[in-house]
Amino acid sequence: MDQLMIRLEEEVATGSEVILLGRQGEETIMADEIASWLDTISYEILTSIGRRVPRTYKNIS
Repeated sequence: MDQLMIRLEEEVATGSEVILLGRQGEETIMADEIASWLDTISYEILTSIGRRVPRTYKNIS
């Protein structure tokens, strides 16, 4: 089952874009940061995202 819960600071419309990992504007969230919140490693965060979650890969180097 694919489920995710997040806390929102403001109201958003259904269907709004959500960035789980990466960068949007000047904000960045990486797997290492999420892992530190959950006292685990980034590999566990990345491998726990189900196959049905759409992915977009970009070369940011």
